[in-house]
Amino acid sequence: MLLAGSARAEETDSLARALSLASRGDLPLAERLAAAARILAAREPTEAQATGRAAVALLAEAPETGGWLLLRATDAGLLSADIRARGLERLAGANLGAADAAGRARLAAIGLLLGQRPEDLGARLTGVWPAPDLVQAVLRRELGDLRTTTGARVLLADADGARALLDATRPAAAALDAAVSDEPGPMVAGLEALLAQGGAAWPVLEHEARLGALGTPEGRMPRAARAILVLGQMKDRRATGVLCDALGSPNGWVRVAAATALGDLGDPAGAVALAAHLTNTGDVFRARDQWDHPGATGTNVPAEAWASADYFVVDVAAADSLLRLGAPQAVGYLIHRQLDPTVKNARIRVFQDAVDALRRALAHDASASKLVADYNVDEGLPQRDAAFLALADWWQAHRDDPGLLAVSLDESEPAFRERARRLTDELLGTDVRMFMITKPALELLGRAATPSLIEALPRAERGSARVELARALALTRDPLAIPALRGLLDDKLPFVRAAAAEALGAFVGAHPDVRAELVALLSDAKPDARVSALKGLVGSPPSPEVLAAVRAATPKEPSADWARAETVLRLVQEGAAQLDTVLQGLDHPDRHVREAWWALLQAALDLPPHAHDPHPAPGGTAKRRLTRAEAEAALQRRRGA
Repeated sequence: MLLAGSARAEETDSLARALSLASRGDLPLAERLAAAARILAAREPTEAQATGRAAVALLAEAPETGGWLLLRATDAGLLSADIRARGLERLAGANLGAADAAGRARLAAIGLLLGQRPEDLGARLTGVWPAPDLVQAVLRRELGDLRTTTGARVLLADADGARALLDATRPAAAALDAAVSDEPGPMVAGLEALLAQGGAAWPVLEHEARLGALGTPEGRMPRAARAILVLGQMKDRRATGVLCDALGSPNGWVRVAAATALGDLGDPAGAVALAAHLTNTGDVFRARDQWDHPGATGTNVPAEAWASADYFVVDVAAADSLLRLGAPQAVGYLIHRQLDPTVKNARIRVFQDAVDALRRALAHDASASKLVADYNVDEGLPQRDAAFLALADWWQAHRDDPGLLAVSLDESEPAFRERARRLTDELLGTDVRMFMITKPALELLGRAATPSLIEALPRAERGSARVELARALALTRDPLAIPALRGLLDDKLPFVRAAAAEALGAFVGAHPDVRAELVALLSDAKPDARVSALKGLVGSPPSPEVLAAVRAATPKEPSADWARAETVLRLVQEGAAQLDTVLQGLDHPDRHVREAWWALLQAALDLPPHAHDPHPAPGGTAKRRLTRAEAEAALQRRRGA
């Protein structure tokens, strides 16, 4: 490892020397060209401005070598206005010696890299066809997979087709040049020009967005990000696919732009990709929201580079767009995943962006707006924790309100249904990692995901697939899922019946017919199904019939699962007499036992996920632990209901 680090440092020093030599006009040309060759052959990245200066120094005497260096420089970053101006001066001198068409094409390509787009650019670049290597490389960056009117890729087309496409896209490309400026005036003018061009700008915008999705060089990243933002503003749903692809870009700012643009676009189909992004726990960008380096297994950014790592806020942008598309579960995501200060060690901007997203989404609700406003990201930990708890309690009480957001996700859109179907079909497979992404994503989509889950059931040939679908239906909290889950109670496989019974527990409080179905399942021939029926009943409001049925079904030698579930059920049915046993279960030495008790109690008393952390050992440094007073208050609410 030490030797590899030393080799990298030596190569970096060698590149720095080569850049310095290539920039010196007082050295012989041969020596400068040799230095340039070392730069172009190196795999190590180079700094944009230094490479640009080396390119400019060579343009007058060796324009092709200078052009290759310039291409590398513009890949590395945005060149300063001073370097571009000096480059154009040198280019004017080099132009005098370009007598042949190939030389003129190369000089036109170099001018393009420096920001020149004359009206006859197409004619200059296609004066020789096939184009020289440098021209092809520049066109590959500029046009990539763009196609002529005949459908041929421009780099494989004839000169006339390539020229026509260059001429047709020149206004949009020039507007995008302006849009990537750091100066607000030109940037806004460029963005407005692209919007004004509408469909005429589409090919250029889509091309740059696709480069961004694949991993465009750092220097072209601003072009990709601006193009993506304009695609969102254009409201043309042809962009949904490429914007969803850009959510997986290797560049975090491209992801932010894509997430934002999907909200601007307004296509419900984009909500599926946004939800899947938020639940992909393997995303290395997510770790960079933190103050501290999470360790070698948590990110691909080495610890020594952490301080200079780009800062990303992709998750909040994605959640914000989900809210704008009408997915209310994103409110809970922001509250629990972004605003809980005891589990989120992040920079202030992450908290502030989450607060701003909630403020916009809940502006129509005065009580919610007040709670959001009370979360001051500049306050200390106790104040922010209190504000978080107030927000979390509000969410727990309002998470099923149909009018929570001012807009609703349109689940009837065919494109949404198709993307939701594809996401749901992941549950029909065997990839456990995809299960871990798909089910929380469907939970984020909420009730809009119910139709795709129900439609998938007839295609679920494997019992394990029907189990995963049942669990996902419970997560949507949609009463429309009840008939499908009740149908699974008759499944030929006992473990499917068991999964359906536990899933129906999400609806047992408000639906007497569900309680009756679960009571009937207490007499199932298979013990696993009976235990699951009991687990599904733990949240049932006090009922002599339910309590009598459970007592009658209790086996002579109950399993540990049965005993835990019966204790929690009796807690709700009979009152606090069982509370000591339950609280002792939460303090059990075995983590898996603690988790089992907590899952039952959370379902029985409708407790929020932040109320208790069962993972740390008793007496350890748990983030939060359920107190007796909190449990008694929740029990009173449940029994009172």
